[in-house]
Amino acid sequence: MIQKVAKIALAIVAPLFLISLSIAPLLSAFQSTNSQAGMSPELLQQEIEGYQAVLEREPENRIALSGLVELSLQSGNLAVALEPLEKWWS
Repeated sequence: MIQKVAKIALAIVAPLFLISLSIAPLLSAFQSTNSQAGMSPELLQQEIEGYQAVLEREPENRIALSGLVELSLQSGNLAVALEPLEKWWS
């Protein structure tokens, strides 16, 4: 009787555990995006200036380029977002 209950419990708990392992990374991705979206304008501008400084030293740095474009779009500054992309594609 105890073995039967244990098998049923395992049959319920194991899939729930596996599903939670699959969902956890998705939740953390959404949480990360929301935390960046809630940045103050001053902090957002500092981050943008930091990426611009990196790109001045290393124009081919794709991480800095990606970060600059993403933060510029978040700030609503399309011109700042397009400028490095135009240089990179030309």
